[in-house]
Amino acid sequence: MPGDNLSSYFYPCKNRDILIVDIGSRVPTREGIYVYSARKNTMIFVAKLNQLMDGSIRIEKFEASGEVTEKIVTLEKQKEVDFRILGRVVKNASLSL
Repeated sequence: MPGDNLSSYFYPCKNRDILIVDIGSRVPTREGIYVYSARKNTMIFVAKLNQLMDGSIRIEKFEASGEVTEKIVTLEKQKEVDFRILGRVVKNASLSL
């Protein structure tokens, strides 16, 4: 996971961290930190996701400046980019080392 997208958020996550992911949680029924992919798993990301009532997914990115940017991925766009949730992050094992 290149970068430190979540390092300024309540759940620090940086490049080379070891994440424990619940791969049984592939639908964001609750807001949380998820691992997801796009473009047939050629791009993998970690971000805070929340599913909206219409099935769209809200992605929150946390910039190093402390700014939060938000992107909404509609159902149509999810199909177009082959958006898949791979699982929910349950622990950053690097914080325990």
